[in-house]
Amino acid sequence: MPRIFPILVLYKTQLKDAITYQTLLKNASFDQFMIYDNSPSSYIFDNSVLRSNMVYVRDVDNGGLSMAYNTGARYATANDYSHVLLLDQDTHFPPSAAEVYNKNLCCKSISSPILKLSNGYAFSPCSRNGFKTKGVCLSPGIYNLSDYSPVNSGMCIPLNIFDSVGGYNENIRLDFADFEFISRCKSVCSSLTILPIVAVQNFSNEETDVNKLLFRYKLYLESALGARWPAFKEKVFMHIEVLCHTMSLTRRTKSISFIKMYIKDFLQNK
Repeated sequence: MPRIFPILVLYKTQLKDAITYQTLLKNASFDQFMIYDNSPSSYIFDNSVLRSNMVYVRDVDNGGLSMAYNTGARYATANDYSHVLLLDQDTHFPPSAAEVYNKNLCCKSISSPILKLSNGYAFSPCSRNGFKTKGVCLSPGIYNLSDYSPVNSGMCIPLNIFDSVGGYNENIRLDFADFEFISRCKSVCSSLTILPIVAVQNFSNEETDVNKLLFRYKLYLESALGARWPAFKEKVFMHIEVLCHTMSLTRRTKSISFIKMYIKDFLQNK
């Protein structure tokens, strides 16, 4: 019987504070789900909230989203689930979301909700307009996976598709993980089902501390270097996106540290 296994990734967040858990998993009809906690050992997680249907994995080395999703997929396969539902901690789902996911289990394609930001702007699925990745407003229905790519949170994937492309690339800890995964899925899956679910993604881009931004930017470059794109065009897109992101951070902080890191850690390692 088709069954969904949700995989929720946490980082320095208590389960009671995770928007995704509160709005989707806490009272939903999933028989089991995984909580993959990437928090460092110094972070104290309240284990008293764990229940028997929660599979809790603590990764103090922060293996990243890709490792978390692959770990969850292996557990799902071993326990006869048919689909994995990928989740991050900051997505606000409507009350009907779990029911919609479970009703969609006959779908043999990758499926995804409509994701918007709190300001109402489209966040996912995404399309490329020239060399820019941009969220687009789509109605529920079936679309060509070559035209649109969903982001991680809320993506529901049949395990036969997940396994056939080798899962997520664990060299990518965060950025590019979803788009690189979808680029490989295009060889075995041609369609994307947009579900009648409108969720809100909490996405903050207001950090101004240069040191914190540099740490995050270093992880971004490492992910870019770890990606393996099947098509040359996608490699070009990634290079342009990395350059644009670098210049955006430079303008925002008025610091040339990002350009220096871009040259040293990215260009000289390609």
